[in-house]
Amino acid sequence: MGVFFSDTLRYSSLARVGPSLQSLLNTTTAPFALALGFLVLGQVVSGLSIIGVGIVFGGLVLAIFSRNSDALVRFSGESGNVTSGILFGLASALSQAGSVLVAAPVMLDGTDLISATFVRSLAGSLSLLLTVVLSTERKAQIRSMSVPIARQVF
Repeated sequence: MGVFFSDTLRYSSLARVGPSLQSLLNTTTAPFALALGFLVLGQVVSGLSIIGVGIVFGGLVLAIFSRNSDALVRFSGESGNVTSGILFGLASALSQAGSVLVAAPVMLDGTDLISATFVRSLAGSLSLLLTVVLSTERKAQIRSMSVPIARQVF
């Protein structure tokens, strides 16, 4: 979930708003994880955590609204997709937070972190690879790939 959905949404956002704004949007992962932990797992949230979430969201809103939209368009090359890029970025952060929420009970049971990271990375990589292999456009690109490039990709 974290690798497949989050990264797909992140790259969609990146294509629309550029790396600086997408990085800014990615900072919402921690507040989303806190909110989901409270709403879904019933975790206790301290007042200091709520203040921290407010500061992060307030800073994010301030940073987005104070941006020079002409510079954003010049950098990303897209003028009409800023709103969709922001929404994709927020959806990416929410998906990443959801994957943390799913992993939390497993981690609390004492699972080996290295093994869990390997399984997560493998599952995400295979799901991304599956979408590439099933795409007719990408099959031709894969077939025409030189051996040295294929090694680098692998």
